[in-house]
Amino acid sequence: MSIHRKELKGRVSYQVQWRDYAGQQRAQRFRTRKDAEAFQAQLNLNKYQGLLPSREGTKVTFGEYAKRWQQRKETTAHGRKVSRPRTIKRRNEILRIHLLPIFSEQTLASITTGQINDQINAWQKAGLKPRTIRNHIYVLRPILELAVSEQLITRNPVDGVELPEPDVVKHSAINPEQIQSLINEIPENFRAFVITGFITGMRFDELASLRIGAFNPQDKTIKVEKSKTESGIRTISLSEEECEFLNLHISTTRPATGPKDLIFVTAKIQKINHSNFMKRVFKPAARRAGIPDVTPHDMRRTHATLLAESGLDQTTVHVRMGHSSFSTTQKYYVSSTERGQIRAAGVVSNALNLPLVDEGDKP
Repeated sequence: MSIHRKELKGRVSYQVQWRDYAGQQRAQRFRTRKDAEAFQAQLNLNKYQGLLPSREGTKVTFGEYAKRWQQRKETTAHGRKVSRPRTIKRRNEILRIHLLPIFSEQTLASITTGQINDQINAWQKAGLKPRTIRNHIYVLRPILELAVSEQLITRNPVDGVELPEPDVVKHSAINPEQIQSLINEIPENFRAFVITGFITGMRFDELASLRIGAFNPQDKTIKVEKSKTESGIRTISLSEEECEFLNLHISTTRPATGPKDLIFVTAKIQKINHSNFMKRVFKPAARRAGIPDVTPHDMRRTHATLLAESGLDQTTVHVRMGHSSFSTTQKYYVSSTERGQIRAAGVVSNALNLPLVDEGDKP
């Protein structure tokens, strides 16, 4: 096993030469000596463990294999959970923008743990947040894991990388005053959409996909027919006033429409897109309202918190939110509020009738 310096048309590269598991001579070129040495070190480790890259793994490039992996991920199999369109889009963007420009021309066997660690450091120096970097690695890992399972490489080089610790994200419910300020800053054509988000606690995609036929003013209900989970398919009860609000919105903005038409649309009568709504509508309105850290998902979080604060039992809150487990509702959606803390003061001592102060001690 050796490293040779090569020069062609003024361009220098470094070639690692070794014999594979079948005893055949193999070679792999790298742009820098550092990458070549890292690959050589990995080969030495694999040789010590009785493993060497397969012949195919030294020929198939990451770009070719990533395309194959994408096609496999987007193929719907009977009875298998399929990623949501937004998840697929985000995953493909990470591949196209952040991973393929770096690894596309490299063979699978040439990607090393050291190289990935170096790239993580480069992303950090470029100002990418730890959580963003982790998302990039979460896309890279399963691609190389599939290559391991197909015996194109002997181990996943992602297994030894040092991921940066993510920043702590603090989510909290929005208080009533902030809600009113936010609604006042939302453009009028999207205001009903935001208000309905607060009063129903629906997920963004559930709300954006809501059709007129799903609203039943006679029964005072909305049926969520499209959700990310089976538990999300549910019926949400509305008050008389909430039904009147939705009826007014439909009659004034969606006249001459049928049951299959969307309740909430853009000015161009299109489905509301999460990314566009965030950038052009919600975030600017939140900044004007003085609550720049709030997101559309906080409408759902606020709904759950206010339900719990009102004294409703956990089962009712859990079912209304469409979660598959109680722990999800409690851990991620129900936040403590100042008003709730004030209401909690004295509840237990009053229930137990504890003699905290002697009558003679009172002024």
